[in-house]
Amino acid sequence: MKLFNICRWKWWLLSCCLVIAACNMTVSLRAEETKKLSDIAVFTDIALCYVDESGMPENEMVQNGTLIKKDARLALRYTYEIPEEKTDAIEAMSAYYLEVSPHLILPDLKDGSPLMAETDEGPVEFGKIYADGARAWIEFTGKEDSSGTVLSELGELRDAFFYLQ
Repeated sequence: MKLFNICRWKWWLLSCCLVIAACNMTVSLRAEETKKLSDIAVFTDIALCYVDESGMPENEMVQNGTLIKKDARLALRYTYEIPEEKTDAIEAMSAYYLEVSPHLILPDLKDGSPLMAETDEGPVEFGKIYADGARAWIEFTGKEDSSGTVLSELGELRDAFFYLQ
């Protein structure tokens, strides 16, 4: 009887290990499927700035080594470029995640904030940035004929930027 209980305990332990291993494989596969904004964009600058009373970021950036005011509202300004050879590979309406520190509390942008490009015909929305408090991502707008993204028509992006407050 004692031998049977030991075998049953070993069987239970082996079953638990197999379930945990299967869960870990699923999480790893999901992580590999996640698209990163850094795979298509080159970040040329990430700067910290104060936000004014109206909620708009101020032009002056916080200098390295400067003490930050207590209870100050801050925004991160990400300046980036997307080379033309990368624009054709971007999938419309797919989430491209921004790698951010887990110590940051991100805004709630569930409806998205438009990303605009200035063209000869005027401003054009090429995507939206979203955030849920812990993660941030960009979804690029698809062309009406579903043959790519609006960004692929514009070509490359230079000196593009967005803020996370």
